[in-house]
Amino acid sequence: MGEVEPIKATVKWFDNVRSYGFLEGKDGHEYFLHYSAIDPDSDPRAEIIDGKRYVTLRTFQEVEIVSFREEPKGRRATKVRKMP
Repeated sequence: MGEVEPIKATVKWFDNVRSYGFLEGKDGHEYFLHYSAIDPDSDPRAEIIDGKRYVTLRTFQEVEIVSFREEPKGRRATKVRKMP
């Protein structure tokens, strides 16, 4: 779908070991999230591993979905920002 008006969402659950989880959008939809879709610049305290910023999330944390796409199994967030 591409860029959208940012959608406020809450982390339903996120597994930092498996690097994925689900978001509950304020629009009533659920979104699959892989850690690679999290904007690393949205967290200045992100851990740096092998020269890359690694951003993690926790349950009930507030985020913004900047873009997503429709897939056969549902919606997939393609760019997410952590809220301050």
